[in-house]
Amino acid sequence: MAEEVQLFEDLKLNKQILNAIEDLGFTKPTEIQSKVVPIASAGHDLFGIAQTGTGKTLAFVAPLIMKIKYAQGNDPRALILAPTRELVLQIADNFKALAKYTDLRMAALYGGVGPKTQIADVEAGVDLLISTPGRFMDLYLKGHIVPKQIKTLILDEADKMLDMGFVPQIRKILEVVPRKRQNMLFSATMADKVVKLTEEFLEFPQRIEVAPQATVAETIEQVLYEVPNFKTKINLLAHFLGREEFNRIIVFVKTKTNADAIAKYIDRKELGPVRVVHANKGQNSRINAVNEFRDGDIRVLVSTDVTARGMDISMVS
Repeated sequence: MAEEVQLFEDLKLNKQILNAIEDLGFTKPTEIQSKVVPIASAGHDLFGIAQTGTGKTLAFVAPLIMKIKYAQGNDPRALILAPTRELVLQIADNFKALAKYTDLRMAALYGGVGPKTQIADVEAGVDLLISTPGRFMDLYLKGHIVPKQIKTLILDEADKMLDMGFVPQIRKILEVVPRKRQNMLFSATMADKVVKLTEEFLEFPQRIEVAPQATVAETIEQVLYEVPNFKTKINLLAHFLGREEFNRIIVFVKTKTNADAIAKYIDRKELGPVRVVHANKGQNSRINAVNEFRDGDIRVLVSTDVTARGMDISMVS
């Protein structure tokens, strides 16, 4: 298909973004990028179904940068909503990398830390807000966010936001932002509740699905081991950790208690360096743990599903 072989230049991105993409080492757009960028650039509403690891963040951030163009005024002109602090920070990192040759201003808003610095960032003047729904409404209700200039609204990982119970906040946000705007919604699945949200949120959207629902990105290989109990799982994990070729490992678990127990086991058996990420860990601790793992300073990252969505780490064994 033509979409799979075209260059970024064929997507009619401006020179600043193309230079930033070149700096990132990307040479050819992914399928989601090939399909989303032209529609988003034309100002249409869209509903994108895509898995983590498909390049969808660049797909909506690049045309957004072209739309808002340059720093202007004090109030935000675009809003990206994401379900977790980790995903907010990841999108913010992508924006910084793609907007490096512009003067655009961005603030990342999320809970788990005091709002003072975030309020200062907003009040200094921003063009884009990247936020969790709860922190956005908190700062809006306190008068720190003026949403009347927002012309683009993007919901990333919408299914995860619904799973986490953000529907009331999302509906309130839809009430306070201008009605005349471009909307984009991205989800890994097309569950009934997601479809219902698109009916409330999007106007005549173009639907883009780059992979069958609930499939895994092509870059990921899956193997299933059937184990009868927790002890057997631990022994199997120890077996994998004993193999030198597994030098960067993420262990996802269901509960915070199990995450702590597994990390202690890995540490006790000297199979690691290991760090833990879950909701009881402080925000700085979680950010530092993910960064240390990304930089290769630790071998094992144990996490609940708080960081499963949107985690962008290369060279995982």
